[in-house]
Amino acid sequence: MSHRLSDTSWTQWSEPVNIGKEINTSDNDYNYSLMPDGVSVFFTKFSNDGSDICISQLPPDKRPHAVASVYGKVTDTQGKILPASIKWEDLETGAILGNLLCDPSTGRYFITLPGGKNYGYYVEYAGYYPVSGNLNTEKLLTGKNIEHNIVMHSIDDILTGKVSIVLSNIFFNVDKADLRPESYPELNRLATFLKSNPSARLEISGHTDSQGSEQHNKTLSQQRAQSVRNYLVQHGCNADNITAAGYGASKPVADNNTEKGRAANRRVEFRILK
Repeated sequence: MSHRLSDTSWTQWSEPVNIGKEINTSDNDYNYSLMPDGVSVFFTKFSNDGSDICISQLPPDKRPHAVASVYGKVTDTQGKILPASIKWEDLETGAILGNLLCDPSTGRYFITLPGGKNYGYYVEYAGYYPVSGNLNTEKLLTGKNIEHNIVMHSIDDILTGKVSIVLSNIFFNVDKADLRPESYPELNRLATFLKSNPSARLEISGHTDSQGSEQHNKTLSQQRAQSVRNYLVQHGCNADNITAAGYGASKPVADNNTEKGRAANRRVEFRILK
């Protein structure tokens, strides 16, 4: 067993160690396959009596680092299968860590992400606006399976103002409006989109959860929307075509009585103005 020591290199590994006689037996064992939980392993065992498929558990000190197995399918708003491209990145550095193509017949994908990092992902397909999101595995202690189906909106629907797009990978510190560096890749993609559609006029809208006073939430959401607008203008987008608006907690998309719901309500969106 050996641990990979660098996310960006396939030549840096820890010193190999024997997993143990329960798995590495004296017989001819092969087709070793580790389950996503990092505990169970399957392997084929050959001996003088024939072959068999065996299952065993790794000793605690021989188990891999925890991983998140993310799977699902990509469709458009009408349910059409999209054989999209998915890339995932280190949000802290912006480095691309991997990419894949969804199954062209089913739109399904599968990604395994090691624990200990905050990952961003974005999905691309011609004629559709990229979908982004993030998965934080910094506190992951055991393997976890996550089903995540992705719905993409067509560029035509966006340019005609039919939909608002949540900028999922926009990050602020608690009760602050300064953009964190992890937000830059997402904003750079939006800037590229705007430069490709120079006549598009859009509104950047900030939203909060219901905690705090109405005036405080409205001010904070306005400041956050303004920070996004400022970034886009600084990176070459037409200032005359971009407005910023703060709506506070007046437009929730989820239940403010749960932490998950409050997190969904704390968001920044953009919408093309007709």
